[in-house]
Amino acid sequence: MVNLLTVKNLAYKYKNSSDYAIKNISFSAEKGDMIALIGKSGSGKTTIINSTLGLFSNIEGEVSFGEGVSVRDVDYCMQNQSVDWYLNVYDNIYMGLLYSQNTISRKSVDEIIDVLGLKGKEKSDLTELSGGQLQRVQIARSLVSNSKILFLVTAATMISSCAVAPLTGRRQLKLVSDESVAESSVSSYRQLIQQAGAKGLLANNTAEGQRLRRIGGKISTAVEQYLRENGMSNKVSSLQWEFNLIKTNEINAFAMPGGKIAFYTGILPVLNTDAGIAFVMGHEIGHVIGGHHAEASSNKALAGIAATVTDAVTGGNVVSSLVSGGLSITLLKFNRTQEYEADKYGMIFMAMAGYNPSEAITALERMDSIGAGKGAEILSTHPSGKNRIEAARKFLPEAMKYYNAR
Repeated sequence: MVNLLTVKNLAYKYKNSSDYAIKNISFSAEKGDMIALIGKSGSGKTTIINSTLGLFSNIEGEVSFGEGVSVRDVDYCMQNQSVDWYLNVYDNIYMGLLYSQNTISRKSVDEIIDVLGLKGKEKSDLTELSGGQLQRVQIARSLVSNSKILFLVTAATMISSCAVAPLTGRRQLKLVSDESVAESSVSSYRQLIQQAGAKGLLANNTAEGQRLRRIGGKISTAVEQYLRENGMSNKVSSLQWEFNLIKTNEINAFAMPGGKIAFYTGILPVLNTDAGIAFVMGHEIGHVIGGHHAEASSNKALAGIAATVTDAVTGGNVVSSLVSGGLSITLLKFNRTQEYEADKYGMIFMAMAGYNPSEAITALERMDSIGAGKGAEILSTHPSGKNRIEAARKFLPEAMKYYNAR
């Protein structure tokens, strides 16, 4: 893939200074890349961007744009609010369209507003907003311009949450809160379950449906215990558990924020055992506990992708649309790091629920054996089976501690 931007050995000295403000800075960006410059105040982040954009003269090094890209295709969202104070929220954002002469629709503007948590504030005067909300107006204004390259200059406080992944300590960027994602997710989930019920596709009253709920009861208890023991008891009240089994040959399962879990009957013979089901259930819940939904939503908002209300959150090639038996639901696709974290959560939760976590490896092997090309939608969004299995083997001793501590 061709680079949109290439920076080589960038260096700059401010006037009357003998010391370099920045030196030997090199990076490149392809379409879809997200690059974070992280450092304390005064470390040179803004200087790098200003030098890259040609706002400084006498820079050293090389800055080049890809074919068909110029400085005019770059938008710059500054740390200090750059807004029109005489306009309300919606008009400020819509001005991004007028400045860029973009053809993006008003519907897409509405979707970006929704993604960034500004819904209901469209007619508000800017003086009524918090500092963080003002920053979101700027971001939305930049996103609707549909620029090829977007620079965001920000302090961590402008983000809804510069969070830390609970299990691994990995830093997460969240422009939207877990709570706001949960609200929209629960609505989508309820719609799916209503459709399934109307079509006679709910299998909750079958033996397999009762089996799923029995396993779900154990896993949910383990999850709540884990949260309380790890300083996250505030998350427990948001989990209104619901387990549904849907009759379809689709090989998939998912959990949505709020404790909403759905399994498709097609995956049960693949997983075979209660332990296998417990692992996959724990894995999907791990995405919820790990804050992956809000994190993925934020990443796509920053990437400037908007389609439908859900696609505005998930966007293009990071959307998994399950369509089976006349039912459909759009889900987030997670990156490899998030999937590996979810596997660890799955092994911990199943262990705490009384299932031997070594069975997680067996479940992964069974899923890998059928292959993503044989109707296993759950595999199409995950890292390669061999890599997941190897990672699970490495984490097994840690997971066994939870199993042995029961």
